[in-house]
Amino acid sequence: MDNPSGYIFFILLALGFSYGIAKIGTPYCYIVPAVLIGLAIVVECIANTRFGFYFTIFYGFLVFLIKRLLYPSNVPLGSVTEVLILATFLGVIIKKIINRERGWSNSKNHISILYVIYLLYMGVEVLNTYGGAVEGWFFVYRKFLELIIYYFIALHIFKDLESIKYFFKFWLAMALFAALYGCYEQWVGMPRFELHFILSNPVIFGLDFQGGQFRKSGPLSDPSAYGILMAVTAIFSIILFLGPYKKRYRMLLFTGSVFTACAMAASGTRTATAIFVSGILLFGLMTLNNKKSLLFFCSFLLLGSILIFGPFYGNNTINRMRTTFSGNKDPSMEVRNIDRKQVQPLIHSHPFGLGLATTGVLGMSYNPWNPLARFPPDSSYLRVALELGWVGLALTLFLYFSLIKMGIDTFYQSANPQIRNFALAGTAVLFAWTIAQYSQEAIGQFPGSFTYYPLIAALIKLKEIDKNRRNGVNLAHV
Repeated sequence: MDNPSGYIFFILLALGFSYGIAKIGTPYCYIVPAVLIGLAIVVECIANTRFGFYFTIFYGFLVFLIKRLLYPSNVPLGSVTEVLILATFLGVIIKKIINRERGWSNSKNHISILYVIYLLYMGVEVLNTYGGAVEGWFFVYRKFLELIIYYFIALHIFKDLESIKYFFKFWLAMALFAALYGCYEQWVGMPRFELHFILSNPVIFGLDFQGGQFRKSGPLSDPSAYGILMAVTAIFSIILFLGPYKKRYRMLLFTGSVFTACAMAASGTRTATAIFVSGILLFGLMTLNNKKSLLFFCSFLLLGSILIFGPFYGNNTINRMRTTFSGNKDPSMEVRNIDRKQVQPLIHSHPFGLGLATTGVLGMSYNPWNPLARFPPDSSYLRVALELGWVGLALTLFLYFSLIKMGIDTFYQSANPQIRNFALAGTAVLFAWTIAQYSQEAIGQFPGSFTYYPLIAALIKLKEIDKNRRNGVNLAHV
């Protein structure tokens, strides 16, 4: 189009758009460029799967911030992630067809098989005689299926060690942006549009304003999701900081870990504090024979003891962190324990559960007649036990066990210092996320899920890379 005819075409196109905008009004003038940009991004996701993979993560970190900026307009921005994932997955399929690859290539491992079994089990739940509306089952199943598709996309993207390292860098960079935003909210003040969003909804205000101050969400959906993502990123950064890297990289990792830890504290999420400690504890147990790691571990215990038991009580953030370790003395924990006791007989008598979307908020939306519709499961494990039964809970626990075992095996079997460090950090993060599931739905919210599932794929590929290196095979040519 770089010729006189092209210039005339675009001039006429611009005049036509200008006339159309003048006729339909300014509020609608954003529709056309939004549609054009959206189509361009979708096409690029299909043509360039690597772009689609990383743009989905990028969008996941910004979508809730954009929603609060546009509030009270109710634009369905959450659906965009589904389009991005499906477009990228379509690109993966097209590439496999062009290259004449088998659909299962690069994905054949025991973790993938477990996820397929889990998907089949959830699919059969549509026949659960105790289940409710098919719409509720489809909503939950579709969301989980999208995340598993994203996991398979990650397996396609991670072809060698460099591609895995790039993912780690991208994750840490986006998490640092989120941490800096949360720290700005904590130290400088919350932007006016954020306060407007919180104060406009009494439920959100009640959850966010506790202990005389606002819990910070950063650019994410809520303080809980924000705190958990910051906690696992802090764990990951700290362990990489202690790894075999150049000084400038280690200083960047240390700086990032400080900001993510501060953002975690600003979120006021007690689960985040608990999993941060859990991840560091697992790291300490796995590296007891390393002097540098042991020194850090002892320093961490000393600093943590000072924060928890020190004689200072004027800081609301520290006071809330201390309640994490109050155990059954905490009123909310007592209520949760009572709730669990009440539904235990129901779990024992229903091995396959009561069906998907029958508890909590989704239960009230899709199955309000169900006796569990108003029951707040809080814990992801409890929700699984109620909706998928103790059979589904056993499958879930076995899947988590297999993930952590895979990371531990990679760490101890590898002789490569960098792969060992990556495996150690990834395993500690997966363990922390597994602990977080006890107190809430920690896995499944984005952008956390857009780091959790690719991290699993990265650990699988690290194991394959290390095995092939020991056997003298280049994974990039397999």
